[in-house]
Amino acid sequence: MKHRFLLIVTLIAFSLGTFAAKVEISEARSLALRFFAQNTNADAASLRISQEFITTGRTGEAYYVFNLSEGGFIIFSAEDTYVPVIGYATRGQYDPNHMPIGYDGFMQNYTNQIDFLRENLTEQTSEISGAWQNLRQNNPLTKNGAKGVEPLLIGTWNQDDPYNYHCPYDAAGPGDHVYSGCVATAMSQIMYYWRWPNQGQGTASYYHIDYGTLTANFGATEYHFDGMLHNSDSKYNYYDAELQYQAGVSVRMDYGPDGSGAQSNKVPSAMINNFRYATSANYLEKQSYSQSVWESKIKADIDLGHPIYYSGNDGTTGHAFVLCGYDDNSPTNYYFNFGWSGSGNGYYNLTNVGGFYNGQAMVSQIVPASGYPILPNPTNEITFLDGTIEDGSGPVADYASNTDYKWLINPQTAEDSVVKLSITAKRFDLGAGDVVRIYDGADVNAPLLAEFSAANPPTDLNTTGNKALIHFISDGSSNANGFIFEYTSTLPSYCNGTTMLTDVTGTLNDGSNGFNYRANTSCFFKIQPQYASEITLYFNYFGTADENDYLKVINNSNSATLAVLTGSYTNPPSPIVVEGGKAYLLWRTNDWKQDMGWELRWETLNVGEESRELLSGFMLWPNPAQSFFNVAFNVDNNQTFQIKLVDLTGGILYNNQATGFSGRYETKIDVSKLARGIYFLNITGDRGTYTRKVIVK
Repeated sequence: MKHRFLLIVTLIAFSLGTFAAKVEISEARSLALRFFAQNTNADAASLRISQEFITTGRTGEAYYVFNLSEGGFIIFSAEDTYVPVIGYATRGQYDPNHMPIGYDGFMQNYTNQIDFLRENLTEQTSEISGAWQNLRQNNPLTKNGAKGVEPLLIGTWNQDDPYNYHCPYDAAGPGDHVYSGCVATAMSQIMYYWRWPNQGQGTASYYHIDYGTLTANFGATEYHFDGMLHNSDSKYNYYDAELQYQAGVSVRMDYGPDGSGAQSNKVPSAMINNFRYATSANYLEKQSYSQSVWESKIKADIDLGHPIYYSGNDGTTGHAFVLCGYDDNSPTNYYFNFGWSGSGNGYYNLTNVGGFYNGQAMVSQIVPASGYPILPNPTNEITFLDGTIEDGSGPVADYASNTDYKWLINPQTAEDSVVKLSITAKRFDLGAGDVVRIYDGADVNAPLLAEFSAANPPTDLNTTGNKALIHFISDGSSNANGFIFEYTSTLPSYCNGTTMLTDVTGTLNDGSNGFNYRANTSCFFKIQPQYASEITLYFNYFGTADENDYLKVINNSNSATLAVLTGSYTNPPSPIVVEGGKAYLLWRTNDWKQDMGWELRWETLNVGEESRELLSGFMLWPNPAQSFFNVAFNVDNNQTFQIKLVDLTGGILYNNQATGFSGRYETKIDVSKLARGIYFLNITGDRGTYTRKVIVK
């Protein structure tokens, strides 16, 4: 009887050991580092945890998040009847305050499942039991028999500023525009991966209660993928933003300043009918499939190099992103690109228990229709300031044999000055005997910057000028996946910090000297001639792209703002008088579009003693003059004065006298018959003399 009793007790104890058991953070910390070391072949002893986060559910701690000092993070289960590793990334950091919109809802699914396991005393499955056992015993990780697929997407786009620039204006939104929406971002990232279509088809239009009629003409739009970047967080890119807006319109995006949403089941028809993708694109819901069949469908697409549009809904918030890879672990983890500039991107487990499908769905088999890929011409010219160059075969197929393609990168224009180009490889896989040569100039006669091949992989390059030539040659002996090179232009720095100007007169501009001004500029100018009682600013031209680029004029004697100039002027702005002789100019631009900028001339009144009592508020414009110029000034105390225009020899060309005058004096002087050159306007009165140089052109 004793033996029987002991056997029963032992069986009960063993059985209870397979049910829900909380994992303390100390053990989770150790096992998480062990997993990361095995999974990345890192030295476990060198790994350090820099931050820890705990997420709780109804039943207590659900999971822990560990950031690693070396980069990367691990989301580790606090329940050993659930998978040990919920998610992980080998780069980046987990920041709960800067995660994608909808990410919390996505992660809530894991918390719900762990609560369910505990509340229902659920037993471990053999797969999960084995995963925990291997970690606890430091055995090699269990593999799933597949080789895994590295993330197909290398871009990290977002749905906020500046990607939302073409979306409806709203001052409450990021960058004064509504979010482009996670649905549009996921669609756009997939299209950028394929670099398709070159042109859409059809139109779409709908009425939004807050933003009116929204329209996209896909058939009239060329999608310049060569002009897009893998990440445009720090600079406005017209073509990235245009694609995201049109993707949003295609699914009737419900835009808003706090978030924009659309129904994922509209994605297949939009991709097929507006963006010319194959009719194979198909919307599937997870609840209609077993876990194994669902994961098999995912792997089938990813194995073919097809990124998947993936979505979920926690009942209150929907979210969409791109599933584009998986690892070789068991249970398998799938790579998600959340479309939030890389934040949260990583491998996540899709294990489902308790019926918590979380509204998960996917659009599978998103592939270009007929006409793909679009092969390059033998010679190609790329004129975008920033962009990417692909070999022409697309991301899946190998390039063709015996190819000979050239791409001239030539972004210099009449509006944009370029100092140099920076070139980096985003994808590179060449067969033996094939080569990419990059020249520091417009043709093959320019100096050779580098020659890359299978035996000599790319390094980052910088040109010495504003042109580069990429030359790709394949000999046909063996082919491979090809390459993508990304380049960015370095523009000159037109102004920096604070500039002090003390000359009596002079010319000042934004620094671009005929080119468009720079984005993200913040410059200050102090005009402060000695003894000056007044400074007058005369504008030669003025033009900014929008209201966020502006020139502010401040009277530095009393801190009063005299003008905030913005926008495009057909005629230059009116002269600005700065009393007190101290002008302070603030020039600021954002990261959107640029324009020609501005140029002004300043002149100073009352330099010296002889003119202080004569007049005030002096203005002379335009100067240089062509047909005429205007003169205006204030006179006090019933003065008598004489106005003369003289040439360099002292010859009098204009002469007028005012007697007993008080108030604002204005006159127009005709110079249409004068030769081009320098003249002087002299004003002489009872209280002094004033002289101003006039240029006739």
